[in-house]
Amino acid sequence: MTMDAYKIGDREERVWGQYVVTSIGPMADGREFCEKTIVLYPNQMSSLQQHALRSEIWTVIEGRMSAIINGQLLVLEAGQSVDIPLGAIHCFANAEPDNLVVHERQEGTCREADNTRIRDASGRAVTAINHPDYAASVAHYDTLAQRLGLTAPARQAI
Repeated sequence: MTMDAYKIGDREERVWGQYVVTSIGPMADGREFCEKTIVLYPNQMSSLQQHALRSEIWTVIEGRMSAIINGQLLVLEAGQSVDIPLGAIHCFANAEPDNLVVHERQEGTCREADNTRIRDASGRAVTAINHPDYAASVAHYDTLAQRLGLTAPARQAI
């Protein structure tokens, strides 16, 4: 196992916010982990996505997070966590006036290339997938995007 995809201190600005890598390394079972602090700006949301190689755990540090996980809409407060199983359709949103700060722990094969975007309010390319919660997840995503006032169209899957 090599952790060549992420380095501690890596930062990336996105349309919706930013992240910094805070920890990386091997796990006892041979998989790898990567931890990030993610800041999601007010009235923003991540893409609706799926990962084939990793699971995630999100813990809200500051703010209130709206999350879609396999067709269910959840609201988490500071101190609460949620598991994102391998292959789950998921995203998070910030409908609050202040930044949302989330600790993310990835477990498995940690690579940005392991993002399959299903829906994206920023207009990035998306991919159709076969998943039992696809329709419900997309419906929740579109409702949240409209509520947040995101003007970029959520692109249709190709």
